Amino acid sequence: MSGPAYFDWLSDVLINCWAITGQGAHVILIVRVQEQMSLLARGERALIESAYEAFQDEGLEQEVTGLTAQHLAASRDGRQGWHILVLQRPGLESDDVA
Repeated sequence: MSGPAYFDWLSDVLINCWAITGQGAHVILIVRVQEQMSLLARGERALIESAYEAFQDEGLEQEVTGLTAQHLAASRDGRQGWHILVLQRPGLESDDVA
């Protein structure tokens, strides 16, 4: 599976992930560093758009403004690396965070 079909599938998976998360939960998407930057950008867009779509029924879509965090990880031997894209489910007030 590749191209648009892959991102349609990924969007469906992400929407289903959001459906089972509670307030303040995080959904994480991991993309290999070796992949093309366009794949990273499309993955980020799929994560954000899936959250926006998933939260429309709750009226929280306006709270989805972008990634909560983005990290870069590497294997100990330095041969592999990963972009870690993090998005937090809206609805948790900052005062509620321990």
